[in-house]
Amino acid sequence: MPGFVPAMIIPETRPGAGAAPTGRMEIVVAKGRRIIVDAGVDAAALARVVEVLDRR
Repeated sequence: MPGFVPAMIIPETRPGAGAAPTGRMEIVVAKGRRIIVDAGVDAAALARVVEVLDRR
């Protein structure tokens, strides 16, 4: 069932993170699966991946 889920934006805390931002985001879907993409992600390809994960 499609719907909205809560989202949190948090700063990156890995060592050396202080350089230019990468535009990276992490998407957590059903069953704790995570998808990590950067600002250059192909939106259509990402939509297909999320759709497949939603069916599983």
